[in-house]
Amino acid sequence: MQNGGILPSMCSWGTQEMLCYILANPLQNQQSIVRSIGQTTMKSHRFEFFSSPDNTKQSSPAYSRVLQRMKEAPDQNHVVHEWMYILWPLILHCRHTALKRNAGGFQLPFTPTQSDVITILSSLIVIQKWALAAWIVPLCWRVAILLMERHGLRRQDLKTLIRHRLLTPHTYLMNVPTFIIGTLLLAGLAGNLASPILTGSISWTQHNITVDSVPKSLKFFEAGTQIDSWNRYRYFNGSKINRNGIAQRAAGLAGMAWRRDAEEGIFKRISRSLESITTGSAIENITLPYFKVESINWVVDRNDIPSRYQGSFDPFIDSFQDGPCEVPVYTIGTAVLSRNYSNPTTWRNDSIVEPKKITEKRLLVLWFGQNTYNLTKRLPSNAYVSKGLSETSRGNYFAYAWVTFTAGVGKCEHYQCIISSPLVIQNSNASPIIPEEHLLTFQALHMMPALSAMLVLQNSRSLPSGVMLMLT
Repeated sequence: MQNGGILPSMCSWGTQEMLCYILANPLQNQQSIVRSIGQTTMKSHRFEFFSSPDNTKQSSPAYSRVLQRMKEAPDQNHVVHEWMYILWPLILHCRHTALKRNAGGFQLPFTPTQSDVITILSSLIVIQKWALAAWIVPLCWRVAILLMERHGLRRQDLKTLIRHRLLTPHTYLMNVPTFIIGTLLLAGLAGNLASPILTGSISWTQHNITVDSVPKSLKFFEAGTQIDSWNRYRYFNGSKINRNGIAQRAAGLAGMAWRRDAEEGIFKRISRSLESITTGSAIENITLPYFKVESINWVVDRNDIPSRYQGSFDPFIDSFQDGPCEVPVYTIGTAVLSRNYSNPTTWRNDSIVEPKKITEKRLLVLWFGQNTYNLTKRLPSNAYVSKGLSETSRGNYFAYAWVTFTAGVGKCEHYQCIISSPLVIQNSNASPIIPEEHLLTFQALHMMPALSAMLVLQNSRSLPSGVMLMLT
């Protein structure tokens, strides 16, 4: 193409106008044009496409736009800035972030996870396949040559041996060496086919072991043998909101561990420090709350009930007043252990200084009905039922039982406690718990009536269907 020649018609088929300009201009200007293209590309300009044959003329609007863009080409500093913007993410990515490790931490030993074990087994199976193939392929040719030399081999049998690396069934019975060779080839095929079975036969079961390599044992913080004076002052002299909050949290957590059915000999505890530990893990040593009902005898004779308890809410009011929490409302289904009138105490009679274990016999009062509603039909047929006598309790039904109980704590030692469900620790049946003294036994016992009322309010709609019956 000569200088000043006409641009070939290929540029009118949709090529970029800059390329058309390069082809249509003298060769001595192409170097500067290419340099302008490089600079313009750094600015990520997009060139429009044209299909008109007049685009290549120097008087065309397209040519004028190209010249205008060439004049606006960025300078060298702008190019450097563009390169800095491009390379900056790479430089930042290669930098090491400064991380500070927490003091006192320790590194756990490497323990392969389920995915790691499956990956290792799969890799071993693949290696076994390669080794088996490297042994079987040359073996087939050696077997073919050996059989053809000594006993002869039909063409069809040779094809089967080469294609499937197996002998035909009738060949096995030719002689003892042939049978042994065929068995080896069959074992090689079984090895290849058994790999999916080996992978699928892996079963995963929970297994708890003692982590002896951990330099520091895992500890759970709990109320110890002493309580500092500040917390004691806040409990006795602080706002009732704090004590009410303790009762509300306790009532909410109780539904996570305990159910309506009694579990003989099983004691449980809820700890929010166990979220990272899997279910079924064994605990070496932990303290469990202990409350065991030794006996419960339903009252059948009204003479066995103190006169002030019959047909009134006095037991509820007295028990709620003796506790540290407010009970603004309680409903049908509430059961409380009445005040011990032979030795009446309130929650302020204990200074949380001396640990206690309490074994007493108290009267249980159950408010189970009102007017035409009855919450239970599981009472003994001969149980005494009292109707409300006063103005405030008229139309209500009460049942009574003498309950003997023991309250305290119990030590679960020698890995006899497990995490039965998230946040719940319990002892096993083979580990009897012996009650011991604790600082908070007295306060917990006086908080029980409030918890009983709160649990009934929370679970009144989750009682089994058919329990709440309408009397006719």
